[in-house]
Amino acid sequence: MKIWQDRIKKQIFQDLSKEPRFYDDIEEFYKVAYPFLLEHEAENNLPLAILISLKKNIEIYGKEKPLLFSLTDAKIVKLIALRTPPQDLIISYTDDLDTIELLTEELTKRSEKLPGVLSFKKAADKFAEQWCERNYINCNLFRKERIYKLVKVSEETLGHRKFSVAPKLHQEIVFQWAGEMMKEALINTTKEDIRVNAFFE
Repeated sequence: MKIWQDRIKKQIFQDLSKEPRFYDDIEEFYKVAYPFLLEHEAENNLPLAILISLKKNIEIYGKEKPLLFSLTDAKIVKLIALRTPPQDLIISYTDDLDTIELLTEELTKRSEKLPGVLSFKKAADKFAEQWCERNYINCNLFRKERIYKLVKVSEETLGHRKFSVAPKLHQEIVFQWAGEMMKEALINTTKEDIRVNAFFE
């Protein structure tokens, strides 16, 4: 009986040590979020880019107030989430998936309406499952992406070659490359999607 009581006490202590917080001040949020996101720069490339843009101009993505969220445990940042309406919620990389449940709870308390979520697979799957269960809705996979991190550049990679913008002369091969990439990353990609999203000089 004593062991069971000790376990309960420990769990309560851990829950109380976690502090969810929403921010109104981008400068304050930046100080908390930026160092944490930078620890996993490759995984957090999108929220980092958005955070930096918001710091420069809070209305860069529209006049509606962005959602800025952090979750700390014993004052150590464990999770960052942000959203620029009407876009999807973006959840940072985290090694503590239990934070996803707390994020879901806090957003539910605020009666947030979300069109979708973007994050690494385990976090996105867990959040989507919990969010849909709480809101009695169904979810569908819209996009699957991969993140590549440059670790080392081979000295023989470029040689004397130079990068240049693709002219219309190379339109066919660029269409092919863009199409293959979009088919891998996006669900139900059409030829029209590829045409609209390809740009030429």
